[in-house]
Amino acid sequence: MYRYCGPLFDGFYVAIVSDGRVVCSCRDAWNVLTLGKVPNSSLYDIWHGEAAKHIRNMFRENTPPDTCLNCPFIVSTYDKSKLYNTINTPYMVFLETNATCNLRCKRCDRKKILEDRETPHMSLETYKAVIDDLNTLEYFKALILHNYGEPFLHKDIYDMLLYTRANAPFINVYISTNGMLIDTREKQKIVAATVDQIVFSIDGSSEDSYIQYREGGNFQKAFNNMAALADEKRQASSDIDIVWRYLLFKWNDSDEEMQRAIELSEKTGVLLYWHITSNPPGAQSAKYTIDDKINTPKIESRLWLEPPFGVLNLKRNNCNPDKWERIAARGLSDYFARYQTRHQNRLQTISQGASSELSTEKNTQAGGFARKYITMLASFLKR
Repeated sequence: MYRYCGPLFDGFYVAIVSDGRVVCSCRDAWNVLTLGKVPNSSLYDIWHGEAAKHIRNMFRENTPPDTCLNCPFIVSTYDKSKLYNTINTPYMVFLETNATCNLRCKRCDRKKILEDRETPHMSLETYKAVIDDLNTLEYFKALILHNYGEPFLHKDIYDMLLYTRANAPFINVYISTNGMLIDTREKQKIVAATVDQIVFSIDGSSEDSYIQYREGGNFQKAFNNMAALADEKRQASSDIDIVWRYLLFKWNDSDEEMQRAIELSEKTGVLLYWHITSNPPGAQSAKYTIDDKINTPKIESRLWLEPPFGVLNLKRNNCNPDKWERIAARGLSDYFARYQTRHQNRLQTISQGASSELSTEKNTQAGGFARKYITMLASFLKR
């Protein structure tokens, strides 16, 4: 039996931290297995480089690195041929633009994270170079703008979002936030116009439960910002997915607390996702526990679909490499298909509403019109 790494062979994703170092998974918080560095090298060259080849060969020899042994993306297989079938480029990239945070969540070793990074903030110039590089990759589909920091703390995050949508309009953009900083209509309009999915991490439906994990945060402020973005989505006819991610702990898993969250999510029109976690130790929910027999992607972790709180639908908080492998085998076409239409519609709406200079023919292209696009997007946001 062999161990098999989904990210490294199937290209589920790689992670790029704030100083440009590339690792095979967001689980490698301390960059133990660095594959290379951008923009010094292209991601294609890093993916096919000596460091990546060396780690893959360790798996082929059935002696994977020690740091990989507890990774949830490592699975067992009897089919050694899978270890020689490496996809040409990754599908997804976790891009950490900022490694600092405005909260002090329990069990988060922010000091160690910052000590590890050569710089806590990726420069706008480096970010643009990375986006330009990613846009050349054959199979690249999704940009995930978070890792070990609050992305909206970066002073250039809104310029980054605009640049990404301008230069890579058909790439799916996901971002996660604690919600404390998206607090003006101008910010909300840019997010609604440039992001495909935003996840608000709000673990509770009251201040008392929320503050026990999100130290330094404020439930009402985070929730109000999420609700305001939902209002902007409706006013602008945006197709952004707004997700309320609710980590379940022993202090916020009561029927009353969860029912209140359901009612608030329905009132604001956001998607509510429950997640279970094993951190911090001793804080785990006693009512809802991880069932090793249930292991599906967290994107499907929706308890509220089953009465009263979807106990039978509770999912593990880790992704299932087998499921991702099946998706990858289809070229991710089913998984990302609905977003393709979104980008086409977004380009059409902006071009019709702000300017007639950009032809329909050019709307179908992925690049070559960044300056015009940004100008038109700015006009669109002023409406």
